[in-house]
Amino acid sequence: RFRKGIFGVGGDLTAVDGEKGVAYLKVVEVARRGGDGEGRLSPNAVRKVIVNAPLDREVREEEARRAKPIQGLKVQGAHTIVGPYVEPVKGTGGSVATIKVQEGMWEERRGQKVDGGERRKVQVRRKRKLEEMKKSRA
Repeated sequence: RFRKGIFGVGGDLTAVDGEKGVAYLKVVEVARRGGDGEGRLSPNAVRKVIVNAPLDREVREEEARRAKPIQGLKVQGAHTIVGPYVEPVKGTGGSVATIKVQEGMWEERRGQKVDGGERRKVQVRRKRKLEEMKKSRA
């Protein structure tokens, strides 16, 4: 997966604090090209882009226009950043968020059913234990 360039959530972020392992994300509005030809902007003239930038730096519109979309994250509603491992910063209303490096963040989440799955596990193990007890008595 790594050789193919599939890094998972946060793998394509560039501005990451090395000591803390925290990346800041901001929602920036970018004007789309075009309009109706008379200088008026259509209702869909602005799109919202998630940009990875340090908290203290303001993002210019040209940077936001050139920015690639961040894998696994999206803007929900007016300005809320949503996605796995995303934590909103207090007092920003969800328009600024952080992603922190955590254990198992880039692991592939696949499991195997053990003893019939989560719901039947106790039932299957009890049945197996009773059979073992019967064999030990005989």
